[in-house]
Amino acid sequence: MFDLWRSSLGHPRHLWALCGRVRNPLARTRETSTRSLAISLGIAALAVAVLSPSAQAARTDVVILRNADHITGEIKSLAGGRLEYKTDDMDRIYIEWEKIQHVTSADRFEVIDEHGIKRYGSIGRTEKPYEVVITTPVAPDTMDLHRIVRITPIKLGFWKRLKGSISAGFSYTSATETSEFNLGGGTSSRTEKYNRKLDYSIYVTDQTEKRTSRYSAGLTVDRFLGRRWTAGLGFSGEHNEELGLDLRLSLTLAGTRYLLETNKSLLRFSLGLSGNQERYIDTDSTAYNLEIPIVAEYRRFTFNNPESDIGLSGTIYPSLTTGGRYRGSLDADLNHEIYKDLFFVIGFYYDYDSKPPTGGATDDYRLTTSIKWTYN
Repeated sequence: MFDLWRSSLGHPRHLWALCGRVRNPLARTRETSTRSLAISLGIAALAVAVLSPSAQAARTDVVILRNADHITGEIKSLAGGRLEYKTDDMDRIYIEWEKIQHVTSADRFEVIDEHGIKRYGSIGRTEKPYEVVITTPVAPDTMDLHRIVRITPIKLGFWKRLKGSISAGFSYTSATETSEFNLGGGTSSRTEKYNRKLDYSIYVTDQTEKRTSRYSAGLTVDRFLGRRWTAGLGFSGEHNEELGLDLRLSLTLAGTRYLLETNKSLLRFSLGLSGNQERYIDTDSTAYNLEIPIVAEYRRFTFNNPESDIGLSGTIYPSLTTGGRYRGSLDADLNHEIYKDLFFVIGFYYDYDSKPPTGGATDDYRLTTSIKWTYN
């Protein structure tokens, strides 16, 4: 199986030519580094400009709060215990789900309850407070409003389905003449059966005599299955100078289970099989590997004013082809709302490789701060 996968990739140099070789950054001139950074920023800015949806949906949905206030607008989503709602007068607002008494919309949604059961249809109301009717193709389904943990619009049209974020941060320390830059983001497109997501991140540290960088990008397609299960196929590329890695290309097949999903927290677990091609900086050699990625992710939501959420994700990659080798990564972030759709982010990442290439470190870590903007 592994030989078949390797042969399908072709000769390493052929694949390298297609993907664009990342040369040893230590040998680059400062002019080349600046040009590469400018190109990365330009691509990110273009992606935001192109992917930000411009179509405006008719705002005919109605939310009734428990104090009897009526708000007309458009339901964007329910996640983490808060309803994202767009109005003409107040633009985008967030309402705590437990403070809503009635909600109605003629649009089509995926509605998920606390047990992971999915329903598809429009949302209506009854005369009983905190009760909704999901008009499914089979029959209307009446349920308690507070049993719902997630609502996702099922929209027609590519641009209307796009949702994402972009963040950027920069710092400079004059005493050590050190500058740090980070850029990251993601864009997703959701249909009833599939979710497609593109993620990317850039970290660059520039000192007088040393420059290190870490780049990563990935495209994932998830297929929604029964209850809390999904199956996904992903392709990713990454570069990490500190670990001596020039480029790693990975193809991964994985299954994911949502172990817990409430209006306060989320916990999910993923297990898969991954094949990758690695090229190293100092040795200029190429290796092929099979790994078993094991992923756990947890998020906790709070509703203080301003709002915030905390996320923690850890992955371990035991190798099937290199005895005794395993890789690991840890990502943590705290998102604190500054203004609507604008967040202050404190992030941390840690990468580990038990058997790095010659000249590479076993681990790499960084603490960053950035400003994030979300759009949909």
